[in-house]
Amino acid sequence: MKHNWILLNLPDPYPICQCLECKLSVEIHGTDCLSKFSNCEGKPPDPVELADQNEREFLSDVKQLEPAAEKLGIKLEHIVHYAGALLKWSTAGYPTRTQSEVDRILAICEDCDEYIKGRCKKCGCNASASKIAVLNKIRMSTERCLLGKW
Repeated sequence: MKHNWILLNLPDPYPICQCLECKLSVEIHGTDCLSKFSNCEGKPPDPVELADQNEREFLSDVKQLEPAAEKLGIKLEHIVHYAGALLKWSTAGYPTRTQSEVDRILAICEDCDEYIKGRCKKCGCNASASKIAVLNKIRMSTERCLLGKW
């Protein structure tokens, strides 16, 4: 017998889906259970399958931004990198670095040829002493230097 999943609620940060037949609930990260898992076999969605599907959809959506990014002088790969950084950071629960860690990393960035006016040319992210982590890659403790410098 196929089971049907419904969207139970839309809380922040993740929606909850529930099987109508067995009442099993599962937290869904970044997708719509109504369209993707409407006819299950009584099992919740496979997290690996879900992650792969989310990545494919994300890349497809981002590709549509390419003309606008070019007009703004922004590299599409920088948009993808920043979005991935935000996803990883939010999934980890928004962990941040201490001010001393930020200061140490910022000194490394400032000595790098890829660092210009508060931004890394390699990844496109802001790197500063700002305490607002969403606007500052080095404040997010889930992030690393693409060049392996920190």
